[in-house]
Amino acid sequence: MNKEQKYWQSAFFTLLFLQLTLAVFFGTKKESMHNDEFYSYYSTNGLHGLSLKEREWNDTSPLLQELMVTNEGRFHYANVYKNQEKDVHPPLYYFLLHTLCSFFPNQYSKWFGLVLNFAFFILSFFLLGFLSYELTENKLLAFLTCFLYGFSPGTLSGIVFIRMYMMLAFWFLLLSYIHLKMLKRQRNSFSKLQLFFLSLVILLGCLTQYYFLVFLFFISLGYSLFLLRKKRWKDWIWYGISVLSSIFAAFFLYPASFSHIFTDYRGKDVQTAFLDQDVFLERLLYFFRLINEHSFYGTLIGIFVFFIVSFVVLIFFWSKKGNSIFFSITPGFFILFLGTLGYFVIISKITLMLGEESNRYFIPILGLLYFFLSFIFLWIFESFDSIFSMKGKGVKIGLTVLFLFFTFLYLLGYTHGRILFLYPEQKEQIAFAKEHRESDVIVLSHSYWIWNNLNEIIQYKEIFYVQDDNMEPLTDERIQKSPYLIAYVNNMEEEKTEPYLTFLKENTGIDSYELLYKTRFYDVYCFQR
Repeated sequence: MNKEQKYWQSAFFTLLFLQLTLAVFFGTKKESMHNDEFYSYYSTNGLHGLSLKEREWNDTSPLLQELMVTNEGRFHYANVYKNQEKDVHPPLYYFLLHTLCSFFPNQYSKWFGLVLNFAFFILSFFLLGFLSYELTENKLLAFLTCFLYGFSPGTLSGIVFIRMYMMLAFWFLLLSYIHLKMLKRQRNSFSKLQLFFLSLVILLGCLTQYYFLVFLFFISLGYSLFLLRKKRWKDWIWYGISVLSSIFAAFFLYPASFSHIFTDYRGKDVQTAFLDQDVFLERLLYFFRLINEHSFYGTLIGIFVFFIVSFVVLIFFWSKKGNSIFFSITPGFFILFLGTLGYFVIISKITLMLGEESNRYFIPILGLLYFFLSFIFLWIFESFDSIFSMKGKGVKIGLTVLFLFFTFLYLLGYTHGRILFLYPEQKEQIAFAKEHRESDVIVLSHSYWIWNNLNEIIQYKEIFYVQDDNMEPLTDERIQKSPYLIAYVNNMEEEKTEPYLTFLKENTGIDSYELLYKTRFYDVYCFQR
């Protein structure tokens, strides 16, 4: 290994260390979880199912136990498989989370899920670096891409979100990298080993999240066009067989995929959204704004304007001096661009519009997005450097400004709430629940919404659960005589808030109440005689 290689190796490992340290730091700041994150644990480790007795006092300890692996439930993959069949996701991510939890029975911690995401981030970091270098043979470009990716608030949000999206990002990058390696064999057929790894990655990707199929479709389309253009008919047939057989194998191993995609509620929602052409542009703009706001602090349009102005200037002053990485564009570049753009368009068309939390669906393509941006930035800097004969100074100045710009941008993101899924406001709410552990607590809600404030709910010793669509009078003597009652009231329909409060006043005999705080799904009141 020569001096230059040692230098770049040290630079990349230092960068990874800094980014991983930052990810761990934000992991420590994660005070609670999204309801889907709780569901990750519940559907991974739960043996008995969430069952609340209506209009009775419920001990909260069974709720907490459903998030843990019990001694008898360790490495119980059949249960994980069964739980996922009832949901709308394939099981591979949950198998891994269950495996990790099984080494720590009777414990529940956010760190189990976070460690899994740290691992996939590390793998994605290296893959993104290899992929960038494979396409351009430019170490500086690979470093810039990894810098932008690992420090991005969008990526950090994905790391602290305990779901399968960081794992999916890894499969996207690995699928991309395998295709780049296959593209290098332009005159020779790809090897059997390459086809084996391709098939394996497709199988594992399909068993991680169904959105993998969207990215796979566009990558396969691009690569198929390449093979057909080269008239490699035999290779195209073998490639198609490998792709299709892997998809069929995934469906065979997990037959619930058919119902999840075609007949269950989420599959029907996707079909309806796909066929609805009226809001297509609105959806594209909606998700573009989300990525712009949370990964680029609202500067993405400005970046695009910079690109356009630079192109116009370069066309005007174009010179044939020197070379630029522009000339290193290969079919692989366009195939990955097709995959990234196709994924963004289709997922924007079919996925749920949930506000800022919908950023999760685009975490898998962030690495490729930062590669394309890095590529264009560096091409512009090198082109200007060549035109004005700056002997490398133009590139240095441009990169210095770029690093400073994104560092400042990311710092703004860190300090202005662009790291999602941390829920800092729940720190005080959980402390309040711990302080009032022995208090009488009534939860007026649909049973599913319990998950949304579970970190609070499990701090109480007991809760009295009332289904929010059942307004029959309460007969529980403890409720009627309680001197101090904490009430979690479903706030999903504002027009029902007053009827709910009236119901509570009539059934507790307490007219005096105070709003303590609001959460996304509940208004929390105290009723005091």
